[in-house]
Amino acid sequence: MISLLIVLFCMFHDSLSLYEDQIGKFDWKLELVGEVNHVHYDESGKIVVATEKNVLALLNLRNGSVAWRQLLEKGPHEKVQSLQGHFQDVITVQGRGKFIRCWDLTSGVMKWETFLPNNPIDSSSIMKIHVAAANKQVLLVDMQPGGGIQASVYNMREGTLKKSPKAPAPWLTELTSCEFVSHKHLACVESVTRTVTCDFG
Repeated sequence: MISLLIVLFCMFHDSLSLYEDQIGKFDWKLELVGEVNHVHYDESGKIVVATEKNVLALLNLRNGSVAWRQLLEKGPHEKVQSLQGHFQDVITVQGRGKFIRCWDLTSGVMKWETFLPNNPIDSSSIMKIHVAAANKQVLLVDMQPGGGIQASVYNMREGTLKKSPKAPAPWLTELTSCEFVSHKHLACVESVTRTVTCDFG
C-alpha cells in the first residue's frame, strides 16, 4: 500500500532530475567576474576588482567568494579605465569620463555619479583620469603620441572644466605607459628606452 502511494505521488508531483552524463554540468552555480584588469586592495583586507567584462566586484580573500558585484555598461567606449580607493569607497571611471561613479566598499551600493562634460571620444589619444573625491575634482590628462599633453581639471561642485595649455611631449609614444602616482603627479615609463618622465599637473 505504501509503495503504491509513493508511485502515485511521483506520478502527479513535479520532480527534477539529471541524467548521469549531466552530473557536474547542470547541478551547480558558478559566479564569474572575468579577467581582472584593475585591482584595489583595501587596508582592511578587502579586494575590489574591475574586469574586462566590465564587472566590478568585491572578493573574499579567505574563500574566494564574491561578496558583491555590479554589472557595468558594455561597449567599445565604456571600458573601465581606472579603479581607485577613497577611504570606505571605490571610484570607477569608464569611457574616458563618460561615467565616473563612487561605490560603497562594503555593500557595493552606488553613492554618486558624474561625468566629464564636452569630452569627445578620440581613439588616437591616450587619456588618464584621476578622481580626488575629497576635493570633488577630476584631473584629466589627454596625451597625443608624438604630440603633446594637455591637463584639465573638472570641479564637480561647480560643474566647471578648466584646461591648461598643451605642452609638447616628443618622448610620448604608443608604447609609453603612464600612471598617476598622486593627484597632481603623472609618471611615464617608455619600455624601449627604459626612461622615466614625471609630469606635474
